[in-house]
Amino acid sequence: MDNNNNDFNNEQNQSQNNNNNQFDINEMSKGFVSKFINFDSFITPSLIKFIYIFGVILTALVGIGMLFSGLGRFGSGGRVLSGIIIILISPFFPRIWAELLMVNFKILETLQQIRDKK
Repeated sequence: MDNNNNDFNNEQNQSQNNNNNQFDINEMSKGFVSKFINFDSFITPSLIKFIYIFGVILTALVGIGMLFSGLGRFGSGGRVLSGIIIILISPFFPRIWAELLMVNFKILETLQQIRDKK
């Protein structure tokens, strides 16, 4: 009988622990949702890196496409030169765009730190 009673107590403790864990998760998710809805936290800074990488890959593919289209049967030397220029120069444009966006978020972080010090 004591063995069954111990099993019952263990099950109760486990269900209470699960309820406590669910409560913590719910509180954390409410905090996240609240921050997300009120724009207290931003998702763009974490996405900027992926968008930058996608932009660099896309511009490189466009440059390679121009290069190979210039080498084709109906291609011209101008397309080959344009492809090389695009491959070399175009990765800077997504980088500049990403840096301009990140500057805004760095300014926001600095302003929030200044506000929190007061």
